[in-house]
Amino acid sequence: MCDWTISCVNMCVIVACVPDSIGSIRKLEVLHLHANQLTSLPPSLSSLLSLKTLDISHNRLASFPSELCTLPHLDYLNLSHNQLSSLPEEGVAQLAVLELNVSSNSLTRLPIGLAACKRMKVLRAEENSLELSGLPRQLLEASSVSLLCVDGNLFQQRDLQQHPGYLQVKGHHACK
Repeated sequence: MCDWTISCVNMCVIVACVPDSIGSIRKLEVLHLHANQLTSLPPSLSSLLSLKTLDISHNRLASFPSELCTLPHLDYLNLSHNQLSSLPEEGVAQLAVLELNVSSNSLTRLPIGLAACKRMKVLRAEENSLELSGLPRQLLEASSVSLLCVDGNLFQQRDLQQHPGYLQVKGHHACK
């Protein structure tokens, strides 16, 4: 185990994999892995307990990296522009993020577990394949999300405003 004082890693070269040794940088707070060719992440990412920001947008991830669900200080997670077709039902409720960006994937529904993310304030899910029925009522009625961005999906904004739970939510806003 290394006790490096690196606080930010920005991968500036195109890579297809992240070395498992990344998990040994215990004090790492910011990790930018965007615009690579990543199809998976190493399990050692779960060791990055100081990580606050993770940008893995514009890659080739087809499944949600479950090791991210246990990172206690992760505030910002950007998974946009990947190949995600679903988010896991199990584990996603443990996400500690303030903002989750899953825009421009192939999501057809959002899991109910997202409503249980107590710290999440911003959820970006624009430009997916979401049907209105793929938005859990609990996400609108019983979550801490105050900004929900779902433009560019398979329903109109006016349909969302008629969704059960939309009008009962005070302080929630949808992106326009």
